[in-house]
Amino acid sequence: MQFFQPNSEYGAGVPGPETQGLRKTFPGTVIYNAAGGGLHMVSVATGRQVKLLPDNSNVFAASGPDRRGRIALIEQESGYDGKHSLTAVSLPGMERARLFAREGDASWTDSIGRSIAMSPSGRVAVITPMRKRQMQNPSALLTVGDIEIWSLGTSMPARFKLDALDGDLGNLAWFPDGRRLLYVSLKPDPRDDAGRKAPYADTHWPELPTICVLDTRTGESRMLSLGEYPAVSNDGQRIFVPAEKGSARILDPAGRSLGQARLPGLEGKVLAVHGDRALYWAEQTAKRARGFHPFTSPEPTSTLKVADISDPEKFETVLDGISWPSQATYGAFTVNR
Repeated sequence: MQFFQPNSEYGAGVPGPETQGLRKTFPGTVIYNAAGGGLHMVSVATGRQVKLLPDNSNVFAASGPDRRGRIALIEQESGYDGKHSLTAVSLPGMERARLFAREGDASWTDSIGRSIAMSPSGRVAVITPMRKRQMQNPSALLTVGDIEIWSLGTSMPARFKLDALDGDLGNLAWFPDGRRLLYVSLKPDPRDDAGRKAPYADTHWPELPTICVLDTRTGESRMLSLGEYPAVSNDGQRIFVPAEKGSARILDPAGRSLGQARLPGLEGKVLAVHGDRALYWAEQTAKRARGFHPFTSPEPTSTLKVADISDPEKFETVLDGISWPSQATYGAFTVNR
């Protein structure tokens, strides 16, 4: 992980100042399960937080809320080789509807991945079961799996054998139509791909992470571009893919380049894009510090920020001081609780 290089005036992090009030133009809610435990909900616009589930809730991964205020949870039971479940929970009352319960502890077995995506209409996509792929030069043990899609009120999922990447390289992201789903898979190295230059200059795998789109109605899958952690804008017309430090490539739905967006401090992935605003994982904003010394000052933890895509000097922190492996998910539904 790289950080902004500090100088005599600022500590490590994104150089400010922040634009106060920018977040107020971003609707919706972030759900995140903190590393220390518990499931939390925060309004992007106001910053108001509510703890939905206690520290001992055993939430493995979460997604949503959808248009009706439902979230999807992968939960695990205690103990090695126990059980895990997929459950839809309605906000704000927390009424539950279990989609499945299966053998295998989510943390200690390859029964299910952390990638989960709930569509605006409530369809839930997960990666299960998992398989390992050993890569060399550089060495990496990757995890891939099939995609299952569950609809509330049904007892059987749609399954697609696609070797979707989970973990540090892959994720799932729905288009607003609730039909098309982005995922990441290993595909033969296309040397002429515009996305190859920076992220994969020193990677010599025969296959590289490639963003693909699945039509869940027909089962057809198409490759779009090299990349990881794709996010779809609220109008479905743009796909944002983290590129070099602090920037993201922008693609159209066919995978054609629409340019780049600078997102101050971007690290990890973009969560959501609403109009000309982006919500994304970022470094902390640097703070003025007299006598700052890079060998004695602490490294910043992660934050969620909103930035103005049309004016990259404007950004504001939504959620500060989050430690990995916290996970966060965004939904346009605003919960009044």
